[in-house]
Amino acid sequence: MQIWKNWKILKILLIWINLCSFIQVTSSNFGNIFKDETFTPLSSISPAISSVNSFDTLNEHDLQLINSYNSSEVLDFIAQQINFGPRIPDTDESRLCQNWIVSKLETAANVSLHPFSIKKGANSCSGTNIVAKINEGHEKIAIFAAHYDSRAVAEKDPNEWLRSQPIDGANDGASGVAVLLELSQIVSQIVSQSKNKWNYEFWFIFFDAEDQGYSLGFNGLPNFEWCEGSTYMAEEMSQKPENYFSQNQSIDSIKSFILLDMVGGENLEFIQESHACPDLQEHLFNVGNHIGYGITFPLDRNSYSIIDDHVPFAQIGVPTVDLIIKFWDLSNGWPYHHTQGDNITHISLESLEITGKTILYFIFFTFHPSRDIFPNGFSSPTYFQQNWPTIIIFSVGIISVVIYGIITLISRKKLKFRPFPKVTQENNQNKLQNKQKSKE
Repeated sequence: MQIWKNWKILKILLIWINLCSFIQVTSSNFGNIFKDETFTPLSSISPAISSVNSFDTLNEHDLQLINSYNSSEVLDFIAQQINFGPRIPDTDESRLCQNWIVSKLETAANVSLHPFSIKKGANSCSGTNIVAKINEGHEKIAIFAAHYDSRAVAEKDPNEWLRSQPIDGANDGASGVAVLLELSQIVSQIVSQSKNKWNYEFWFIFFDAEDQGYSLGFNGLPNFEWCEGSTYMAEEMSQKPENYFSQNQSIDSIKSFILLDMVGGENLEFIQESHACPDLQEHLFNVGNHIGYGITFPLDRNSYSIIDDHVPFAQIGVPTVDLIIKFWDLSNGWPYHHTQGDNITHISLESLEITGKTILYFIFFTFHPSRDIFPNGFSSPTYFQQNWPTIIIFSVGIISVVIYGIITLISRKKLKFRPFPKVTQENNQNKLQNKQKSKE
């Protein structure tokens, strides 16, 4: 019985550890929350950076470059991607789109292709990430990224007969690509025409195989995870940096990583995302507010956890932001995520204008030689760095659950399933003899 009491004490202790873990995890909302789950508000982010308000007015040439951004041309870029057909990884349509993207970038940037292979059980697939570099020869790097694949299924479509069909991906994929293509041309002009020497390289990255993970009983492609292309790149940057960086560069050279995902839909309103670098995210949202786009960049204190192409980079310490909408909320004004409704009829010229011009102002307000407000980069911790106690407690909770299960099995085996001693004729005779001796 003493052993049983010890088991009970240990089990009570494990229950207490799990309760503490649950409270901690719930309060911080730690966990991998996939792109198609329902999200709950997370803890508040850092106080607003007021640096934007301290800038003087941009000169006339700067404003001309910003105003050269053409949202109608961006819309045409979206239409062109849709015309290729579904941009599913390792298909002819995907390769046509890839070649078209490269042709658009080559006039402004040094472009390189980074192929990768994905093997999932008996299934294998190839993909290609695209990297375009502008203003090379500097140590510091600012990255703008999007994914160019489109989802192979429409699992959220109201019509169940259409759910197994690929989507256009006008907003989810094509909008971010289109905005970046327009921005690359303007950024190239900005650095080449500037009287001052810009101290940043600007990279435009286009990820493949982002949108083929599991959701509501469907995989885009069999056994695929979300963000295959970006995960591959982040790992390769860490393991083989020479494939991306010059001799004076490393992962630490990336001072900013802005992801554009679903930036062209109607009623555009971006969320604040919890894997992001708080200072960088706050600064970008302040820029949006400073130029009059407060509705699109709300400065509330709620943030949401989303697995997207920025997460693999946040995990290796890169300051990131994910410009993305509350796509899981059907009342948010754009209820077409992973449905056949994600087509060009639900793309807004105004949203494309807001996104592109905000990024251009962000570039001027952040990286211009006379206004480099964060010369050493954004140093605020990422979600993973600032939540390491939660991660540890969460891990301890999981381990304790396993230990609890083992203890329960052992205790049941010892106390409930202990076999009865075998009763034999010899045992009965010995008991009778012992009774007779005791009587004598």
